Formats: sequence, structure tokens, C-alpha cells
Amino acid sequence: MIPASAGYNHSMKRLWAPLLLLVVLFVPFVVSAQSNLPLFDPDWQLVPDAHEIDPANCPEGYPLGFGGVLQLIQNVMNAAISFGVIISVLVIAGAGILWMLTPTNPENHSQAKKILTNGVIGLLIILSAWLIVDFVMKILYNPNANNFGPWNEILTGGDLCIKPGELQALFTGSLVAVPGVTSESYDPRYTTSGVCSPNSVQQAGQSVNITAKEAKFLACIARPESQCGSDLTNYAWGRGSSAYGPFMILLDGNARYFENEACRVAANVTGRLNCQDGFRNGNQIPGSAIANRCMRAAANLACSTAAATALVRESGATPWIGNHDSKPAHRRCAQELR
Repeated sequence: MIPASAGYNHSMKRLWAPLLLLVVLFVPFVVSAQSNLPLFDPDWQLVPDAHEIDPANCPEGYPLGFGGVLQLIQNVMNAAISFGVIISVLVIAGAGILWMLTPTNPENHSQAKKILTNGVIGLLIILSAWLIVDFVMKILYNPNANNFGPWNEILTGGDLCIKPGELQALFTGSLVAVPGVTSESYDPRYTTSGVCSPNSVQQAGQSVNITAKEAKFLACIARPESQCGSDLTNYAWGRGSSAYGPFMILLDGNARYFENEACRVAANVTGRLNCQDGFRNGNQIPGSAIANRCMRAAANLACSTAAATALVRESGATPWIGNHDSKPAHRRCAQELR
């Protein structure tokens, strides 16, 4: 009869052969990676500092770039592999201790063998994962990399951080010119002609000596009010609002501002316009000749500019920005009067 211990010794010999092969194949990688294991480096930090890694190209405080993000992924993987390797080594060592302390106990030998096998498989998986991630990281960061060393050797310089000077425009083609848009600070509130042009408004307001600030405010306010004069009738016309013209001035409530020479010429009258007499409760009196001539006057840029200038000088931007239907565009226009 063969002693039981002989069978166990035979099993140990069969087990030590793959273990020796494992050590021969993977010790170089473990040694190479050990110097980068977080647990062995007191200065290691999970989130990399691009300035510390590449002070020449990354000033302090700059956010991580693509390379910096890959460095962060590398740090997380290094930490995970560090713990994995340590746990695997502890498991293998524990299995060996259990094997040695119970040389004549078949049950403990069987358990030690399972633990040792699982520990070796786990270590193989961890080291294989390290090599796979190394390959993937190189492909992502530098597809032309020919070296097979540790991944941290290729994550240096370049785009570790994002610098303001590196920001690129999303669109680099040429924009189609919009008719009427001027280069005045590239501000879409103004155009080169018509009521949304400060120059046109200032020229139309010569009779009241309009200032450049007043002209810019009115040219700006004409866009949200009348779409630069393309829609002279207020959206609530006939429903309690007599606002009319490029600047949407009330023809009844602000009738006194239309009593000027420019409006009389536009309405083709010699006396007062008395626009308030053409409206009742804010609505046009049907068939009123007074309302019709006041609308004709308000449609004239010189008349509306003169009336709006007088209103601005008395009340500022309040008549436009103080309404319940005022928009942010109105408030932006009010900045021109400061």
C-alpha cells in the first residue's frame, strides 16, 4: 500500500510546476509595476496635478486635458491592481501556510489546494487585466506607440491640461453676411440702415438735436418693439393699446409728444394733431380721421424719432422697460442711456 503522504507529495509536485512557470513569466511585470503601486509611494495621489507632472506646459490651476484624464484612469487602475496583487499574495501565502501546518490532514490539504488554485487564477486575471488596460491606454493616447513598457511611461507632456489658448472655435467656416448687419461691435441689435441703425435714427432726429446715446437706445429698442419697423402695429392693437410706429409710442396716452414740427409735416397738417381725440379707451375710434393722420405721422421715422426723443428725455427708458411685457432685450437697450 502506498502511504497517503506520498500521494500528497505527488500532488504538490504537480502544483509547483505551474507556479514556477507563473513566477518566471510574470515576475518582470510585477517588479516593473511595483515601483508604481500607490501603496509603496507616500507621495502618490489619486487625482493627478498636471502642473506637477508637466510644469513646463501646464501652469498651476489649469484643468486636466485628455492626457490628464487618462492619467487619472491610470491612477485608479494602479490602485485597484495594487490591492488585487496584495490580496492574491496573501491568499496564496495563507494557502501555503495551511498546507504546511497540516501535512497529514487530507481535508485541509484539499481546501488549501482550492485556495491556492483560486489565488493563482486571481493573480493571473489581475496581471492579464493590467496588460490589457496597458494596451488600450496606449491605443487611446497614442496609436503609434511601439513600446510595450508600463503605461505610465507614455502619459507625459502634451495635453495633460487644457490651456485657454488651446480653445478652438466649433465653426471655422465663413458666415453668410446678413443684409443690414453692421460691424458695430458685431451687435445684432443694430443694422446699417433703417430704424435699427443708430446713424439713421440720429439723422432722423436732427430737428430735436438727438444725442448719440439716445439714437443708439432708440435703434436698439426698435428691434423688440417693431422688428426694426417691419410691424408698426402693436400686438394688442384694438384691444386697449394705441401703441404704434417703430418705437411703439401710445398715440393717445403720449399724444403730447407728437405735437412737433416733424409730425405735423408727416401728417400734412398745420395745427395740432390732437391724437388723443382719435382713440377711446386705448382703441381707435372707427373711421376717425384724427387717428388715421396720427398713424400716418407715427409711421414716419422723423416724427416717431422726435416723439420718442422727447419721451426719453422726460421718462428715460421706463416706458419701455417698465411694462409687464418687457423683455431682457429691452433692458439691454436701456444700458445705452447710461
